[in-house]
Amino acid sequence: MYLIHNKIKYYKNFNINIIFINNYLKEIYCINKEIKIECIKNESIIYIKIINIKKENVSINLLLNYNYFNFVNIFKINKLKIIIGKYINILLIEKYNLYGLNLLFNYNIIKILIKDKSNLKYLKNKNNKIFSLNKIYIYQIRSKVDIYDLDIYDLNSINYITIKNLSDNCINNIYGIYILNNNQFLKNKFYYINKYNNCKNYQKFIGIFNDYSKIKLKGVIFIKKRTRNNISYQHFINYILSNNVYINVKPYLNIYSNNVKCSHGVNMGKIDNNIIYYLLSRGISKLKSKTLYFLSILYNDIKDKNILYLIKNKIKNKIKECLVKKK
Repeated sequence: MYLIHNKIKYYKNFNINIIFINNYLKEIYCINKEIKIECIKNESIIYIKIINIKKENVSINLLLNYNYFNFVNIFKINKLKIIIGKYINILLIEKYNLYGLNLLFNYNIIKILIKDKSNLKYLKNKNNKIFSLNKIYIYQIRSKVDIYDLDIYDLNSINYITIKNLSDNCINNIYGIYILNNNQFLKNKFYYINKYNNCKNYQKFIGIFNDYSKIKLKGVIFIKKRTRNNISYQHFINYILSNNVYINVKPYLNIYSNNVKCSHGVNMGKIDNNIIYYLLSRGISKLKSKTLYFLSILYNDIKDKNILYLIKNKIKNKIKECLVKKK
C-alpha cells in the first residue's frame, strides 16, 4: 500500500501526496501528468493551485499527509489554501501520522476554492492522539462538493465548516457521522451561505451516543434576498444509548427569499426494538443485530464506494465498542 522513506509514508493509491513535517511543507509528490501543481510558501500560509492541463475531465486522489515527530503535548497550527481548477474530480483525504508523540493539539485553517464543473469529495479524518480544532472554508463556482465529517475517535474535537456559493448552479452535501462514548466532547458548527440561484444544499447528521458523552451541533442555512429556485435540507438524527448523554442541537433557517424549498428537523430516540427482535428471530446474536441496525442507517447516505471502503471498518469497530459498554 505504501513505501517508507525516512519514516514518511508515500501512499501509492493517491495521485498527489502533499507531505507536511511538523507543519512545514516538505514535498508535493504528483504522479498524474494531466495535472499541474503550483505552490507558494508564505510564513503564515501555504497556497496550492491544482490545474488541469488538458482541460478535460480528470479524476485524482489527493492526500494531505501530516507527519509529526519527537514532540510531547505540542500545539500546532496549519494554514492551507487550495485552489482547484476547472474540470477536476478530486477526492481529498486527511491523514495524520504521529511518531513519538503522546498528545497533539492541532489547529487547522483550510480554505478551498472550487472552480467551474469540478467535483470535490472531502473526507475529514483524525487520529486518536489528536485534539483538533478545525476551521474549513469552502467557496464554490458552478461546482459540486461532498463533505464527510467523521468523528469517532476518543479525543475531543471542535469543527467549524462554512460553505459559500460564489455563483449559480452549485451543489453541496454534508454527511456527518458521530459515535461518542466515555467522556468525549464534540462541538460542530456548519454554515451554508447562498445569494445565488438554482443551488442545492443537503445536510444530514447521524449520531450514536453512550456513557457521559457530550455534543453541541449548530447548523445554519442562510439564503439572501432575491434568490430563486434554491433547495436546502437539514436533518439531525441522534441515537441515545445512555441516560447520562448530553445533546444540544440547534438547526437554523435564515431565509430571506420566498422562491425556495427549505426544511429542517431533529430526531432523538433509542433503538427500534421491533427490528432487533426480527433479527434475533433469524438467529443473529444481539450484539450483531444492533451493529447491523446502526450500520444500515449510517451507510444509507454514503453513495461513494471509495469513501465507504475507507471508513467502514473504523465505524464498525467503534459501534461495537459502544454497544459492548452499553451491554
